This record gives sequence, structure tokens and C-alpha cells, in this order.
Amino acid sequence: KDGDQFTIRVLAHDRLGNPALEDAKKEAIATALNSTWDNTAPKITGLPTSNTRYDITKVKLLYKVVDDLSGLGHAALKIGEKTYDTEENADVIYFVPDGVELNLAGLLDKDLTNGSQYTLELTVYDTAGNSVVAEPVTITVLVMNRYIEYSLQGSEPIDTNGEVINVSRYPRPQIYIDYPTDLQIQYPEGEFSIDGTPITSQSIIVSTVGDKCRITIVPPYDLADGIHELKVSVRVPDEQFISYDGMFKFGVDTTSPVATQITEDWDGTSPVKVQVSDNLSGVSSVAMGIADKTAMLPATQDPENPNVFSVKFGQTFSDGTYTLIVAYVDNMGNQGQKAFTLTVGAPPTPVEDKVPPTIKCEIKDGVLYIDATDNVALDRVVVTVDDESTPYNVSGTRYTVRHELPTKIGLYSIQVVAYDKAGNASAPWTTPYKVRPKYEPGKSSGFGWDMWKS
Repeated sequence: KDGDQFTIRVLAHDRLGNPALEDAKKEAIATALNSTWDNTAPKITGLPTSNTRYDITKVKLLYKVVDDLSGLGHAALKIGEKTYDTEENADVIYFVPDGVELNLAGLLDKDLTNGSQYTLELTVYDTAGNSVVAEPVTITVLVMNRYIEYSLQGSEPIDTNGEVINVSRYPRPQIYIDYPTDLQIQYPEGEFSIDGTPITSQSIIVSTVGDKCRITIVPPYDLADGIHELKVSVRVPDEQFISYDGMFKFGVDTTSPVATQITEDWDGTSPVKVQVSDNLSGVSSVAMGIADKTAMLPATQDPENPNVFSVKFGQTFSDGTYTLIVAYVDNMGNQGQKAFTLTVGAPPTPVEDKVPPTIKCEIKDGVLYIDATDNVALDRVVVTVDDESTPYNVSGTRYTVRHELPTKIGLYSIQVVAYDKAGNASAPWTTPYKVRPKYEPGKSSGFGWDMWKS
């Protein structure tokens, strides 16, 4: 009966009936097999949930199996036409204290296809050779990270130090997480964070776009220029075997490139060089021109030093001082411009200027007209109305400024001062300025017009 213990003893004779020698008898008896009789198959006490979707990269399937006598010895799993056993496929099927565990992650894209349905048939043997066949379990393989797609508002793929990431030109770009609607995961719950700062539900929008479900993350604050990380943890309600944890790396670039002058003392004919660098997305184009002398010409990038750009203007410039205009754009469309001074030959002798500018002012129809002159070069004109000053950048030896005066009823104090490039200031021009209420004949305005008339 099951559970009875018995001993097998072996005694050997040759074909002539001679018994084994005494030493051989002792050896045979010493190695006798003490065994327990077992004619009962193992028992399946628990199965994986059938007709369910599993992310097999995260979840292992457990069959609970017990055998009270000889113990579990061997198991085989059949999926379609293929069979995996505990001896040859120990990474797929193996024994654990509670029974048999399946780790199907290594079969993905080999024998199992994401999104497909499969029937699992398991047979378990004990060491006595008894076997039990588990009820078939039907599963659907669903690995969410194979379906997740990220995109970034206003972005371009940019190679940053050998890694291609999406870079946006917006300081607060929307991040889109899309997956197919046929997954029937309409409203997942999730945890999101940018650079470790949690994103609250007020910044998360769930919608449908075409044949995709979309989770939109709206950063609640402006992101600094540079590389950022969005961490995502998505749980699907009522589906304990489906989840997603991932990270999306992206960049923000809202700053134009920076230009630095290389050529200062110029021979008037050789190429002019500048250095232009960008914080993240890289320089797209550079153009240079001599103010009032040439058009803006596209610059050539140095193949050995990508931040150096040069232009040869194709003409000879005589001794003197020139203004180099440099315009630049990065790959995100951020653009800027900067002016530098180029000197050909000996720099001009500075002109000593101790003569202050002069100004003439006139008020007409609520507008202040200022005619400023200087013997060398004007720099700015400052108009002060009461305590509020408005500077005007001017140039040349004569310049006219037009300044709108206040229109609110009241009495104002106006002062005008002009400055030249040497720092000399003109004598201030001052005057009171009164704004009166509008008079309408035949209609008394009480406190208004009568007061001003008196």
C-alpha cells in the first residue's frame, strides 16, 4: 500500500548455480534499496488566473502543487506545439516550495508574441513516476511598455553627447503618453514626476486622440533649459497583472546661442572669425555682415572646431573701425544678434570732447519735441516728467526726439537733459506743464472748468 516501506535485497548466482562470493553478498546487501511504495499522483491545489492579461516581464505564474510521499520530480509545460521541462528549460519552468513557477519573460518575441493569447498545459510528475495534468490556463500576453509612445510639444530629436533625445523650444512643454485604445485600458491610475517633483492630478489630462488613448502631462512651472526626466508609474484598475514603470528623458532649450569675438584687429581682407555656442540643441546657422558696408553673408563652420564660424567678405577694407554684425539661430529656432568692433590698421586717435550738447525744446498739441546737437557724437536724451524718467538712445551730431506728454488733468514738472559720448551733459531744460479740463460752452463743469478759469 502507499506508504509501506520495504527492502530489496539482491543475491547473485552465475549460470552454473554458484552463489556470489561472500564479499559480493555483503556488498549487495549493504547497497540494498530501502523504498516507500507510492502509487498516488501529485495534487494541483492552485492555478494561475485563467482568461487574464499578464505582463510576463513583471509577473511569474504559480501552480500550487503538493506530493506527500515520494516528492515532486519533474514537470513539463506545453504552449501550442512547444514543450518546456524542468530539466532542459530551468529558466522557464522550475520548482519552488509552493509548487511549479513559470517565468515566461524570456520567451517574449521568440515563442510568445505581445498581444496574443495562449493556452498553458502543465504536467507534473513525482519521483515515483506518477503524474497529474493541470486544467488548461488561457492567458493573454500584454507588455505595456511595448505599446507606450512618448512625444513632446514643439520638439525635435537632437543628438546630445551621443544620445538622441527630444528637445522642446517651450519652457513648459506638454508631454504626451499614447497607447492603443484596443488595449481597453481607458483610465489608468498613475504616478508621475519631473526631476523628482510629483505631478498632481490638476496637471494630468486623459483623452482619446484617433485610435490612441492619451495621457497629457502639463508641467505646472517653467522648466529650466537643460535635460529633464519624466518618471511614469501606471497601474490599470482591476488588473493586478498589468502595470508600467518607465522614464522619458527630454530637453528644454529656450535660449539663443552665445557669440564671442575672435577677430578684433583685422587686416581688412582675411576671413573674420567668431565663436558661437549653444547650451543644448546646437547652432543651426550663423551669418555675418559689416554694418552699412556689406550684406549679411552665411558663415562657414570650422570642421575641426564646430563652434568657430568665419566669413570672407571678398573686398578690401581701408584703415578704420567697423561694426561686425553677427546673427545666429539654434536648432530650436532661438535666434539672436550681436555687434562687435573690428579695427583695420592703427586705431583712430580719440577726439577729446569737453563741449556739452545743446537742446531746444517745444511743446505742441501735447507732444514735446527735442532738438539735440553735439560737436562730436550724441549718446542719449533723458526726459523726466515729475519723478518718471524716459531715456532715448540717440546718435550722430544732431537728433530729434518726440515725447508724448501726459493727458490726465493735473500740473506736471518737465526736465530734459542731453548727453554726448564723452559723458558731457547739456544744461537742463525745465518747464511746468498743465493739463486743463476740456471746456464745453454752455455747460458748467462745477469744480473742473470753473476752478481753472478762476
